[in-house]
Amino acid sequence: MPIHELRESIEQAEVQLDSSGYAIIQKKINLLPGQRHTMVQCDIFQDAIMTSNGAQPFFVEFFVTPMPVVYSDMQFSGNIPATYVNRGPSAAVDIVLFKAILSSQNDAAGAPLQQLMNEKTFPNQTLGTIPTFSWYTPELYLTAIVHGFEEDVLNNMALSFYIAIDEKKVSKLQAGLGIVREGQQAQGMTLVSQGRMISKARNVGQVFPMWKHGGITPERMLNANALADFFIAYHAADSAEKTMNTGDIRTFVRAANQMQPTGTAFGSLDPAKGQVPDWVKMDLAPGLVAGPLRSQWPPNKYFDNGNVMTL
Repeated sequence: MPIHELRESIEQAEVQLDSSGYAIIQKKINLLPGQRHTMVQCDIFQDAIMTSNGAQPFFVEFFVTPMPVVYSDMQFSGNIPATYVNRGPSAAVDIVLFKAILSSQNDAAGAPLQQLMNEKTFPNQTLGTIPTFSWYTPELYLTAIVHGFEEDVLNNMALSFYIAIDEKKVSKLQAGLGIVREGQQAQGMTLVSQGRMISKARNVGQVFPMWKHGGITPERMLNANALADFFIAYHAADSAEKTMNTGDIRTFVRAANQMQPTGTAFGSLDPAKGQVPDWVKMDLAPGLVAGPLRSQWPPNKYFDNGNVMTL
């Protein structure tokens, strides 16, 4: 399987931000069509130190995607409503093959703000050295979304990217369906709201009862004086087995189906049978489910050669 290595960069002497402190820089790379591309290794490198004319904090979202990045309606930072808006898609979106966030910092008093990468990448350095994501679109887009202050200017942007791609030829159907899927995903992530809020008071014991009660849910056992009403009696080697009391067994089964509050053993306390556990209803005799058992099965009939006839 051929490995295709790419080394590309985005370089701009000046990046002019708009009235909302926003800018998008993008570069397109063509790949071989009809292939399933798998990312084998990836890495990003900052070739130069970026500065801001306005000495204001700024951030860069860097993406590698098979489709153009569509910015979302979600904010990059919720603390300052007037700026840092319209962030790109989350790293969890399937079309995001690589994402990095670069944040500015001031190394010394009075020094200009400098754009330094603090290893905020997805996949991280460990995952970036092994095969990760696959895609079918014969393109790659390098996209840098800049979040800053209005009408600011960023100087000396230079970012290099390395990616090793494993290419495998696939059918036209597989490649076509993959491209359609990736195109739909690229257009559907403008606003995401998922997960649910849980108050502290309601969190305990919501899913696992042992969280609330400090251990496994208690179990019930059968009373010894009622065992004869439940188990099947064995009469002799040559005779059929017959339940002692079908009605009592069904009483057990009904009691075993009773649900109980959290922290209480499953099953119910029957007045006559005692505490009936929920596991009694498992592995029941067929007659208790499909109808009464006949007292004696039909006699076997044989062929002349001694084989039993199957009716």
